[in-house]
Amino acid sequence: MTRRLAPLGVLAVVLLFSAGVFVLAPGAGPAAETPETRSTAEPDDGPITDFDASSVAPPSPDAANMTTFESAAAFTAYIRQSPGRDARVVDLARDARVDAPGGTPGPTRTPMPTGAPTEAATRASGDGGGAGGAASPDRYSGTNVQVEGVAEPDLVKTDGRRIYYAARGGRGDHDHDGYHESGTSVIDASPPGTAEITAEIDHSGRMFLAGDRLVVLGDRVWGYDVSNASNPELEWSKSLDGRLHSARLHDGTMFLVLATPVDAGAPCPIEPMEGVSTACTEVYHPDRPVPVDVTYTVVALDPADGTVGDELAMVGAHDTTVYASGDGLYVTYTERTSRAELRMDVLLGPARPLLDDRVAEHLREVRGYDLSDRATAVEIEETLRRWRASMDGERREEVGEELREVHEEYLEEHRRNLTTTHVVRVDAATGVAAGTTAAGPNATGPTLSLGGVGAVPGRTLNQFSMDEHEGSLRVATTVGERWASESVNDVYVLDAANLTVTGAVTGMGETERIYSVRFVGDRGYVVTYRRVDPFHVLDLSNASDPQLEGELKLPGYSSYLHPLSGDRVLGIGEEDGEVKTVIFDVSDPTDPTVEESRVLASDWSAIARSHHAFLLDRKHGVFFLPTNHGGMVLSASDLDTVHEVNVDRPQRALYIEDYLYVFGEEELAVVDETEWERVETLDL
Repeated sequence: MTRRLAPLGVLAVVLLFSAGVFVLAPGAGPAAETPETRSTAEPDDGPITDFDASSVAPPSPDAANMTTFESAAAFTAYIRQSPGRDARVVDLARDARVDAPGGTPGPTRTPMPTGAPTEAATRASGDGGGAGGAASPDRYSGTNVQVEGVAEPDLVKTDGRRIYYAARGGRGDHDHDGYHESGTSVIDASPPGTAEITAEIDHSGRMFLAGDRLVVLGDRVWGYDVSNASNPELEWSKSLDGRLHSARLHDGTMFLVLATPVDAGAPCPIEPMEGVSTACTEVYHPDRPVPVDVTYTVVALDPADGTVGDELAMVGAHDTTVYASGDGLYVTYTERTSRAELRMDVLLGPARPLLDDRVAEHLREVRGYDLSDRATAVEIEETLRRWRASMDGERREEVGEELREVHEEYLEEHRRNLTTTHVVRVDAATGVAAGTTAAGPNATGPTLSLGGVGAVPGRTLNQFSMDEHEGSLRVATTVGERWASESVNDVYVLDAANLTVTGAVTGMGETERIYSVRFVGDRGYVVTYRRVDPFHVLDLSNASDPQLEGELKLPGYSSYLHPLSGDRVLGIGEEDGEVKTVIFDVSDPTDPTVEESRVLASDWSAIARSHHAFLLDRKHGVFFLPTNHGGMVLSASDLDTVHEVNVDRPQRALYIEDYLYVFGEEELAVVDETEWERVETLDL
């Protein structure tokens, strides 16, 4: 397979299409970790003054050049040299769900708008629409996705006439993403307001609906012909080896990002899926050793018949983020300085004057040994212990305090050099004739090649941490979180063509980390949290001079942000262990305010797990919020309760015309949105 090599700056992969481009970023929706401390602070309308709001872009981390291995032996040697391999244990099966999933000039790109997807745009993306018969209703919802025109897999899909639902769980724990063995229910919803199970599909998982094909992503990939929805027929299937990390559907092509665990003794080629085989000499890697847990393979697949087109593989780590836009596919991984390396840098650098000469000489010798990070750390601490044991008590305490101070000062000064997010872009040229792609004589579809690469300090949270808009890639990161409590948060603007940093807003939320991000056009919204929830508003209209415009402190945090209109943003998260909803008024970006706020008597919402659980119905001015007390329909204007749907552990909702379909683990409730009355109940 012949590849065009572009310089790498950040490990990210971007897929570009001739009639639109596709971008992936890791993450599986808004992952919200529960903070150890809860906010008891009252809202404070005053400005946040504990950070520098100026848009000063710190020097970008050195970006590794990407190249392929010369041989299988070189692949094995690289894996063995991977920093810190002995200290990492990766269980790919523990998270077997799909995420919520300049460089060389590519084909002409037609960017798609970002922000809240419209119903028409969602259907036009190819995810929805199709099974034969009477025409579909004019109004029905699709999956809540990050980018218009780029479909994401989910538990429920509809074409407005039929609904396909794969019930979650079966383990009695809403934090798991397993599926019932009974498979996927095919529900007839014609006419709107009715619901009847007409068929069962043997397999379940997250799904794409592309015309008359329903693609189910589970421990295999299955393609069903649903042109006759009462009698779905299995047309094709592919076995998987490893984990399906992310998936997107754009312009009739399905893109899978497959993760395969690596081992120094593992044989080549890399075979993450049936019909996909990549020689070690075709696997990309940075030209310097980086932590490697897995290989990631991007595969282009035809949903109609399962034909595998091109593929591209690279080494990576388990915490990869994938972001897909109308302009490309980006894949990231994080490079971290090991604690042993950091400790050695401090001791033989600014702390050297504090050390005995014999101690310093021994540490230099240790640095030259071929030891693992763990063994190096043990030797460092034992060396310091023996040295300090020779001192009297008072001197021992003095030295210990001096070493701690030097260590903290070093962290403060170098925190943006200790953790780096690499972003790699993969280009996908479309319109390739059969017999001309590198994937084989019978392959069709996009040809994948490595595009630009870049790097920024810190780490991303999830797919919403990245966004491409009008030639710029915006990346939000938390810096310094791993090393000390003095973390900060940055937003970097990169040239989407070559992934070089053009500007940055740095230093937001001192001592906090990012809990949610949303980019909408020229605006960026960032929520950071530790004890209070600062809501930051950014002006990103000038890629070389982005600015922090305003901020607001309030209790709790928002783990998901959704644009309601040009000057209102909805936040859903938590305060004092209970679900919280808030509407931010950003009509004056320099002075954002809380328009409405409400804390619900519920300690869980499925939206904390996945943004796919969120549904906004603009016609009726409401949004659906699944909680452990049932499904709540809240007003998008004042957060009042419009209706409560009594179903056990609601997971998803959709609408068809003026009827709301609410899916629990064991039943489906159909609600008339004009009268707000339940008109149908279906046992699942």
